[in-house]
Amino acid sequence: MKKRPGFSVLFTSILMVLSAVSATWAEDNKVDVSLTYDDDGTYYVNMPYLRDKLIIGTLTLTANDLSSYADPSTGEILFKVYDDGGKSGTYNPYPTSVLQIIVPEGYVLTLNGQVKMESLPYAYLNVYDAAERSDDALIAENLNSGNIGPYVSSGNALTLYFTAYNEGDDWDGLDLTVGVHQTHAITVNTLVAGGVVSGMTSAYENQ
Repeated sequence: MKKRPGFSVLFTSILMVLSAVSATWAEDNKVDVSLTYDDDGTYYVNMPYLRDKLIIGTLTLTANDLSSYADPSTGEILFKVYDDGGKSGTYNPYPTSVLQIIVPEGYVLTLNGQVKMESLPYAYLNVYDAAERSDDALIAENLNSGNIGPYVSSGNALTLYFTAYNEGDDWDGLDLTVGVHQTHAITVNTLVAGGVVSGMTSAYENQ
């Protein structure tokens, strides 16, 4: 008579299968996104959406992209970020979406705007100062209502995490503005005992 596998062996096998499926889903649920031109003369991107599953969208802008997106009169590089419902719609049921925004080295990102969604803890936006979600990079959490920012990245990437347990219905969701700014070196003079020490750091124009 054939022996049934022990519980621990069976449980381990199930975990291995589930882990493989989860890894596949995680890989499959990554998408590249791009900016779209709006009739009002701005560019925008919507948060990606996949019902009941985490989806990760990556917006990568090259130096050539930035030159084409710059305002011809001011040189500013600004674009909008909306939830999956877009500029005028409401977000779909149960979104759990990530948007990674990556620009070339030597640039930083700014983020501000408005969020309007159902009450905490059912819906919120987190902002990370990196190209990934990690506790160390978290710079704003549980943003849920009203004006937010401005937040400034320390490097060339920001990550947005948006989740809601229900559909938007009467909620506008996300209406955010991202700015891309080239940094330049500045000299900071620090007073110390016996003299002045000069150190180099960086900032962007109008900071």
